[in-house]
Amino acid sequence: MQGRLSNPINGKIQSFPFNNWEKEFEVAQEIGYGCIEWVIDSSGIDKNPLFDHAKHKIINKLIKKYSISIPAVCHDLLMDLPLFSSDNDISRLSQNILLKTMEICESIGINFIELPCVGNSSIKDDSSTNKLVEILSGLDNKAKQYGIHFILETDLNPEDNVKLMKKMNGISVGLNFDMGNSAYWGFDTDYELPLIGEWIKNVHVKDCTPKDYTLPLGNGNVDFTKVFRHLKNQNYDGLFILQAAPAPLGQEFEIAKKYFQFTKNHLINFHGS
Repeated sequence: MQGRLSNPINGKIQSFPFNNWEKEFEVAQEIGYGCIEWVIDSSGIDKNPLFDHAKHKIINKLIKKYSISIPAVCHDLLMDLPLFSSDNDISRLSQNILLKTMEICESIGINFIELPCVGNSSIKDDSSTNKLVEILSGLDNKAKQYGIHFILETDLNPEDNVKLMKKMNGISVGLNFDMGNSAYWGFDTDYELPLIGEWIKNVHVKDCTPKDYTLPLGNGNVDFTKVFRHLKNQNYDGLFILQAAPAPLGQEFEIAKKYFQFTKNHLINFHGS
């Protein structure tokens, strides 16, 4: 996840690394990562180089030079501006931002737009669900034209995630599985993953407990052996994005390398590569 190879900004768990985003490509390659999930945060899109066409040449040059792709964006900005907001002005603004993001992703070759439906954008009722389905359905033709899938990261229980996906049937929409969030909310891995597995399009590697939202990998309640076994049984073959706890200041490289090896060991055990 972009920003994990840089000093945290203002103590935030996740933010766009404005002063170091270019360097992260080099560091990612040195450690062994294959991709970066781009972050669009609450600082807005005007400052984000992804939305500056003049910087697309730089981005594409970095992708080619370091063989680090950008398969997905994490649209944290839309946590603050819910697509299904009851305030129509906010909803329209959010939809316009999403449409602009789709156009940018198509031009760069990014295939996944992750929409965090947590926090301020948590889905609380049927009205929110229905509005979200209506909005994404309206964008579906363009999404398919651009080769883009929407990925929803929700705090819904497994049964409600299944209901949501069934309502999205036929639309280019899938689920993000954040193993840390699952532990934070106390979900049962043996029950959750077989239930939602067919819709998982993106996985975040993270560790948590119901008390601590993010901890170093291996220090929380995530049973990584069980999680990776279930993902293999579900024939998951998509992205594994490390969204682990930020490193102490000055230790970003060492901790990122440690997290990489931790995850790679589990992938070798259950996927053979």
